[in-house]
Amino acid sequence: MIYTHSDISHGVSVVSRFIKNHSKAHWQVIKWILYYLRNIAYIGLVYDKGSNIISNVESFVNSDYASDLDSRRSLTDYVFILLECAID
Repeated sequence: MIYTHSDISHGVSVVSRFIKNHSKAHWQVIKWILYYLRNIAYIGLVYDKGSNIISNVESFVNSDYASDLDSRRSLTDYVFILLECAID
């Protein structure tokens, strides 16, 4: 997946656990998610070629080098912020 709506990712994740054994309440949540997506379909970030907006990008990185004693895996997290909004 390249694009995502981070504002609904948790709700979709929870509802997707009940795909095989869903109830009326789960369908109600799915309808609310679809209703929300329909109402925000035209909302997004717009970049103008003439603006110098790219100079306002901030980035943050967090690294953890093999501190998990069981798996010994290294983890890296990052976030890019543009105009006080997380964009990646």
